[in-house]
Amino acid sequence: MHYQNMKNTHKSNSICLIGLDCYPVLTNSSSNDYIGGESVQISLLAKSFAELGYDVSIICGDYGQPAIEMIDGIRVIRAFKAGTGFPIIRFLYRRIYCFMKALKIADSKIYFQSCSGYITGLVALHCQLSKNDKTFIFRVASDADCIPNQHISTNYWQRALYNYGLKKANIVSVQSTTQQDLLYKNYNINSTPINMIVEEPSLHKDITKDIDLIWIGNIRKVKRPELLFEIAHLLPNYKFLIIGGPLPGEEDYYNEVKIKADRITNIIFKGFIPYHEVGGFFERAKILINTSEIEGFPNTFLQAWIRKTPVISFFDPDNIIKNEKLGDSPIDIEDMKNSIENILNNKDELSEVGTRCESFAKNNYSSIAVANKYISIINKQSTDIT
Repeated sequence: MHYQNMKNTHKSNSICLIGLDCYPVLTNSSSNDYIGGESVQISLLAKSFAELGYDVSIICGDYGQPAIEMIDGIRVIRAFKAGTGFPIIRFLYRRIYCFMKALKIADSKIYFQSCSGYITGLVALHCQLSKNDKTFIFRVASDADCIPNQHISTNYWQRALYNYGLKKANIVSVQSTTQQDLLYKNYNINSTPINMIVEEPSLHKDITKDIDLIWIGNIRKVKRPELLFEIAHLLPNYKFLIIGGPLPGEEDYYNEVKIKADRITNIIFKGFIPYHEVGGFFERAKILINTSEIEGFPNTFLQAWIRKTPVISFFDPDNIIKNEKLGDSPIDIEDMKNSIENILNNKDELSEVGTRCESFAKNNYSSIAVANKYISIINKQSTDIT
């Protein structure tokens, strides 16, 4: 049910999460709107805080929804609509003014934002203007967030705002010790590794793993889906499935990948699948393939592991795949081909790895455990200040 004009009371247990792309996840939308791993993680974390009794708000982009509404116990505040208006006016009014207004409407004690960008600086500024009455948590979303000139901030002012926000954050969390080391080396900032959240599925007992290999992610250059074409060529007897929509600004690349994929007989290109429907494909897959050049901690890894699906990936955060034996982390195309064959040609090993994956995900990435970790750090920080 949706209710308008809901007000917060600035309780000590009130938290506002910034999730500009979260609305399609919160509403189980089937429209072809961009959904990234961060959209999923912010939405899951918001629900976890709400379960623990927090007054939770999320600031979302403008998808045509009411200015303020309640969705599953979470107050959703509309900010701005991306890509409308003249560039300067769009940035100054629609983005900065409307976003700062949304932060004020939230009137929360704690603010949580993830992903590098000018938004980081705006959230920090809002908290600073409150005379330290608010706590700002910034969560690193990708290794690139920890490396100057590699994060997504596109110009000097956006980089300056990100650097300001990063330095003013009361708490900085990272996804891996690799990010922790990079952040300290490049920014002299201490951080705390906190796991991602996995949403446990309602597994169907009659599910058959009839998809040999699956690749899931937004179709963008940094994820290098074209490498899958080489792998498929080397393994003509296995079927590959690609799922993913275009990243805004990379529509031409998406079309290029789709055209090439459609020409390869053992690849099926499904394109965009809504988040609430994609779980069924993970359940049916024998192996998840990841070909990214750089990542944070892929949400798809957790979605696969919780469904007993091993991961074979060039990117292995903190060597978790290798150390926990949750699939394999090959070094090149030929090595990946061999890894795939070794697992798929041994049904017993495939089953054993799948069971290990499920157990690892459940034991380390439950939603309440992750939310409680943040609460513990928040409470400690408040105690240190007093």
